[in-house]
Amino acid sequence: LLSRLQPARIEHFVLPSRIPGRGVLLAQFSEAGNAWHVAVTHLSLSAAARRVQIAYLSELLADKPRLVLMGDFNCDLLAPEMSRLFQHTSLQVPDIVLPTFPSWAAKRSIDHILVGGMASANYQTHIAAGSDHLAIALDLELPDSVTP
Repeated sequence: LLSRLQPARIEHFVLPSRIPGRGVLLAQFSEAGNAWHVAVTHLSLSAAARRVQIAYLSELLADKPRLVLMGDFNCDLLAPEMSRLFQHTSLQVPDIVLPTFPSWAAKRSIDHILVGGMASANYQTHIAAGSDHLAIALDLELPDSVTP
């Protein structure tokens, strides 16, 4: 996670998986009532494993009203396992979905930035040197009460 703003707290959680190595980094910005969170993850390839990981993420992130979750989800937003995130967290289905994989002829939308409790704009992809995925970027509009 690269940020111009200093997080108030950073935590790392291990995602449930048969094969170790998957996790989520959770950064908190601002304090207490003004807090907003950014989570970065990389989910497993199989739908069954993702279902368990998304259940874990949904529980972890359920009490975060201002939240960004980004990463390689290895599935599109309409995959059945993804619905739990939108039902149990503040995260919303984005208005736009862009293909990100493979980077040289992107056809699959498997990388996402999901936002809850804040407005966003300018959702777009960029070439990421050395990656087989396109990077995603957006502008995040923090509510006045959450200004860093």
